Amino acid sequence: MYIKRLLLLLFVYCCLAACSKGGNEQPVTPDPEPPVVNPPIEPADGGLDTLGKWTWLDDSKNAVSGNQVLFWNADTGYVVNTQFHPSAGLKATFDGGKTWLPDEGKFSVYSVTAWSKMYLKDGATAIVYARYIPGNIRALYEPYYLKMDFAANGAAGTNLLQFRYTNFIQDVQYMDTTRYILERGGALHMISTHVWNTYTFNLEDNASTVYFTDVEKGWVGTESGKLFATTDRGKTWNNQLTAPTGVVLFDVTFADKNNGWIVTNSNLIYRTVNGGTTWDKIQIPGPAATSTEVYYFSRNIVMVSNTHGFINVGNAIYETKDGGATWQRSGRTGKDTIEWLSYDKKNTVWAATSHGLLKLVL
Repeated sequence: MYIKRLLLLLFVYCCLAACSKGGNEQPVTPDPEPPVVNPPIEPADGGLDTLGKWTWLDDSKNAVSGNQVLFWNADTGYVVNTQFHPSAGLKATFDGGKTWLPDEGKFSVYSVTAWSKMYLKDGATAIVYARYIPGNIRALYEPYYLKMDFAANGAAGTNLLQFRYTNFIQDVQYMDTTRYILERGGALHMISTHVWNTYTFNLEDNASTVYFTDVEKGWVGTESGKLFATTDRGKTWNNQLTAPTGVVLFDVTFADKNNGWIVTNSNLIYRTVNGGTTWDKIQIPGPAATSTEVYYFSRNIVMVSNTHGFINVGNAIYETKDGGATWQRSGRTGKDTIEWLSYDKKNTVWAATSHGLLKLVL
């Protein structure tokens, strides 16, 4: 009897111990779901060029590279390079890019210590200037009107503002007999043969670009994202649109009096087909490309017709065939940033990079 009671107690104890152990077990946590990774907007190229129909310029004599390329016509073109020291310099071609002068070294403009942009008045004369760059002395950035002479490896330069003390020049335009010169401080100088008018915008807006389609009608874009318009030769200006926060209106350009575009520091551009009365927002495809260093920013649109054009975004070039309503990637370099685009007004589009020139024969 005693042994039976002992076995029974032992059985009960074992059952209780088993129940107790089971009650302390923690529920099994399932493995977490793997994170969802969105596919890249564009395929990775492994740092290789995917140029499509674009080709690198083959120049065995000297490297033609820079931060701006400008073609006046199918024969005459210039490449600006701010990396030439101690002075900014340029190279020129007069045979459609087959050969470039000078064939050695640089073409320096010694009267101008430093500059980053060129505006061609015609095939042999230009305005050179520099946008604001942090840390540099503004006295070195007076805008110059240049008459270039490559045979003598020199240039005759005169101060465009008649040696007035100015801030950095953000943008210029030369139309008929009127020069439009936009200072970083917000002063827009409108200089004709015998008349000098100045309109000053709010300093906090940081005016960045100017474009007139005729002597009456023009626009000024700002780093604050505001677009101002005038219809009375710049006497009065109205705020026509305001871009989203952080979007800089970098460049305003028109193909004619009706069709125009505004380039920004992001993938957003604006387009008008009615002379600037209204502007439509358009998104360029590809990864977000907003630049916070707008001082070093270079982007522009070139149109070979009212419907066919190109824009540079980072190391890619995008193409439109419907006036800018939609865009497709035309080519991309593996690493080099596309600095500037230019059309030779015949059949070739050019792109400037720090390591050479690209061209696309249409």
